Amino acid sequence: KKASDKVQQRHCFRCGSEKHLANDKNCPAAKVKCDKCSKNGHFARVCKSAVAVVREVIVPEFTVLYVD
Repeated sequence: KKASDKVQQRHCFRCGSEKHLANDKNCPAAKVKCDKCSKNGHFARVCKSAVAVVREVIVPEFTVLYVD
């Protein structure tokens, strides 16, 4: 199928609802903090931020012995 054959459904980018758009003053996500990116105004389930990459660096511990 062509892309033009697909039905584009509009939804709120703040909460994901198909019943209103983001400019609706009653959107439940308008004043919340996202648990994924910590920005205000949207739920984590619709967050467009890239997933944070957490890297762990392991430094082996060692003991240095000095001989006199």
